[in-house]
Amino acid sequence: MEHVHHAAAMPVEKRLERGRAAEQVQAMVLAVVEDASGAKDEERRESGLPLSRAAAKYLLTAADRQRRVALKEACGAMSRGLTEVTFALSAAREWDDIMRALSAQFGVVHPFAEMVDPLPLGEHEMQAIGVQLQSFHNGEDLLAL
Repeated sequence: MEHVHHAAAMPVEKRLERGRAAEQVQAMVLAVVEDASGAKDEERRESGLPLSRAAAKYLLTAADRQRRVALKEACGAMSRGLTEVTFALSAAREWDDIMRALSAQFGVVHPFAEMVDPLPLGEHEMQAIGVQLQSFHNGEDLLAL
């Protein structure tokens, strides 16, 4: 879990909840990674482990960070060709699908604001790569939090 120095003090109960959530996410990810060690790179793995709501919010935050990275890559790939842009946008859509599934199953909607940065892109850059913010889960949060 990341520590933000400028953030206000967090209540002990919230720290404990986040600590338990982080441990649960770590155990879940390790189980899936170990299970997928011999799988093909393009094969998607799923886990049936139950999650607490806090753990689901951590996963939502991680997926949102990955989605943002993929969108940055898509924008940076504009000069290199359509294939790279398409690949990066495909990755962004896959992370977006994971976010939608987490929201639908656990009711978590927004990532932990202190753990994500707004995209350093504007609406013009997003349109240039063929992305409408409304097509993404909470797309309005991508550019500014």
